[in-house]
Amino acid sequence: APLPTVSAGGPAPDLVVVASSTGGPQTLPLLLAGLTRYPAPIVIAQHIPPLFSGTLAQSLTRADGLPCREAEDGMVLLPGTVHILPGGQDGEVVRGPGGTLALRIGPPTDGGFHPNGDLLFRSAALTARRPVGVILTGMGHDGSDGAAALVRRGRPVLVQDPETALLWGMPRAAITAGVASIVLPVEGLAAQLMTLAGLDGGLR
Repeated sequence: APLPTVSAGGPAPDLVVVASSTGGPQTLPLLLAGLTRYPAPIVIAQHIPPLFSGTLAQSLTRADGLPCREAEDGMVLLPGTVHILPGGQDGEVVRGPGGTLALRIGPPTDGGFHPNGDLLFRSAALTARRPVGVILTGMGHDGSDGAAALVRRGRPVLVQDPETALLWGMPRAAITAGVASIVLPVEGLAAQLMTLAGLDGGLR
């Protein structure tokens, strides 16, 4: 089946989920800098140890102007806000009060990298109406399995060009798995997210 394409004109995304690992703290500011006034909530699964995610949220807020906060269990996702999953834990998107989207945060249930991108992406595919996935730099293949759930829903998955990634493992795994709707450098991914939201800045 053809992959979901990235184009303006449809309803705007109601959630953006991002998976990143090694190189993410350097790469995320480049993505978020292109998402000024972004209307949807953004949730980031950045592989990071406990205690470091709060510092990352502070540094991203300073770099980009979008409010960034470390997520907590039960937190309702706010439009135009970046939610960093807490280090060493996993997070899932769930239905919150009044049809909102919220996060369920808990200790990881198995080995591998945490916060886990696959778990976040799968929950977004189940819960959000119009989710979009983004896979950035990192070793391994986290995000690819969860991205497949988004693709089955007909939702796009934006993948960083491995040639531009500090570590090409996660982007290349997504491309190899056939779940990448579009592959671009990070600034291009931001422009495409703006296009999906019906805002200027998209690649024409």
